[in-house]
Amino acid sequence: KDVAMVDQHNVVMGKATFGIDAKRPEMLYAMVERPPVYDSKLKAVDASEALKVPGVAQTVNLPGFKQPHAFQQVGGVAVLGNSTWAVLQARKKLKIDWDLNPEHANFNSAAYK
Repeated sequence: KDVAMVDQHNVVMGKATFGIDAKRPEMLYAMVERPPVYDSKLKAVDASEALKVPGVAQTVNLPGFKQPHAFQQVGGVAVLGNSTWAVLQARKKLKIDWDLNPEHANFNSAAYK
């Protein structure tokens, strides 16, 4: 059976609230800078410039995964702030030193193709 769409008008008019549109009091946004090479670890991070961006609250070092990978996070550095724009700008200012996995660091996509 057809089911009536009770929110269709709001969706079409751009007034519907989706999960990504939800806002909570004192809510923070986060973006993660992930390792550039699979199975690499974070050696060191200098977040001093990132923390100077207005609206940025903090950075959090995320641990890498342990084999087997399964459904674990890949690690990196998360930047938290009061807007997506603030955390995006701050993430660009992170100075990260990665411990690149030597098995994957020299992978060449063109050669593989």
